[in-house]
Amino acid sequence: MRWSQPADGGRAALACSLALTAFLLGWAVLHSDWWQEVELVDTPTYEAYGDAIVRGEVPYRDFVPEYPPLALPAFVVPSLVVGADASQHEYATAFDLEMLVCGAALVVLVWWALLALGASGAG
Repeated sequence: MRWSQPADGGRAALACSLALTAFLLGWAVLHSDWWQEVELVDTPTYEAYGDAIVRGEVPYRDFVPEYPPLALPAFVVPSLVVGADASQHEYATAFDLEMLVCGAALVVLVWWALLALGASGAG
């Protein structure tokens, strides 16, 4: 028994477009010159963990991360992309791009879930 009507495909697509636009606008604001001046970043810590793993160190044996274990893959990917000897700026850029892709993918996956839950796909 359904308690509500299935999502409309056209509305789901519009919602996805609006959410993706809002996400990208928020991303742009967070990466503007004004926001960069007051930004508090943990990327040097992420880089330290990612670089340590790329060098073969084992979390919780060789170092104790302050983040949950499942956060570590997100820290390792940029280290793999730019290398363990990259500058903090190179790592931060790779991490930013990774988070941009993850955020945009999340919006699209939510849209896909709406369709899977009953949206017709037609406008």
